[in-house]
Amino acid sequence: MSTVGSLPYLGTTANGSSSRQWSQQPGALFAGIAGPAAPAQDTYRAHAALFLQRIHIWLERMTPSIPQVAQFIPPTVVAVELYRARRTQESLAHASSIAMSLQQVIAMNPALPPL
Repeated sequence: MSTVGSLPYLGTTANGSSSRQWSQQPGALFAGIAGPAAPAQDTYRAHAALFLQRIHIWLERMTPSIPQVAQFIPPTVVAVELYRARRTQESLAHASSIAMSLQQVIAMNPALPPL
C-alpha cells in the first residue's frame, strides 16, 4: 500500500514548473515554513502554516488506509508552494478550501479522526 510520501503529485505546480513527489522525510515539506514575519502578515502566515501542517499530518496518517483521500495531496502541495512563494493570502484561502473539503469527508465518515 502506498504512503503519502510515495504518492506522486501529478500535474503542474502553482508556478507552472513540472510535478514532483511528496518528501519522504517528515517535516521536509515544511522546511523553512515557520519564521519571523512582519506583524501584519504574521497572523495570516501562522494560520496558513497551521492549516497546511494539520492537513499534511492528517493526509499522511489516513492515505495508507483510505487511498481515496490522496486526491487532496496535489492541492495541498500547491498551497504549500503558494506559502513558500510568500503568497500568503492565496495559500491560506487554498488551505481553507482543502480543510473544508476534508471536513465534509470526515462528516460523511464518522469513523475518521478529526482534522
